[in-house]
Amino acid sequence: MKKYVITGGPGTGKTTVIDELHKRGYAVVVEVPRMLIEEKKRLNADYSPLDNPQLFQKEFIDLQIALESEAASAVTFFDRGVVDNYGYSLYYKMPIPEVLEKSGRGRYDTVFLLDPLPSYNTDGSRFEDKETALAIHNAIKDGYEKLGYKLINVPVLPLKERVDYIVEQLAL
Repeated sequence: MKKYVITGGPGTGKTTVIDELHKRGYAVVVEVPRMLIEEKKRLNADYSPLDNPQLFQKEFIDLQIALESEAASAVTFFDRGVVDNYGYSLYYKMPIPEVLEKSGRGRYDTVFLLDPLPSYNTDGSRFEDKETALAIHNAIKDGYEKLGYKLINVPVLPLKERVDYIVEQLAL
């Protein structure tokens, strides 16, 4: 099984790229942090992952690992990987969970880092401002690199061309 991560900071177009990959017939796993935030907001409209970041971090890691273990397709794209949490830990100056050091290395075949888009918008699950989003983006990059990943940068292009660029890299 080949595991590919589509990652980057908030607002880099990950979900849009994942949706397009899915339309093209690839197996995908949706973004776990967004899934968790939206579920918790349904239960408590005032919820923020910053209320208890270490609990959110644990929930993210546990669910991400569970969903990744259920992926059975020969090729699967993940909207974020468990290692993204390493980057968020760096940004928020939280301890790096031991499980990331153990299970994060060598977990993915390729990691695609989407360049930040020129425009940035917040929404109900994305609450960071543009500067914070860029800092998180850089921390995620650092996290993957610290765990030994060589990232493939994906430039800002029209959607179909951006996804074509990713798919072309798989043939290398």
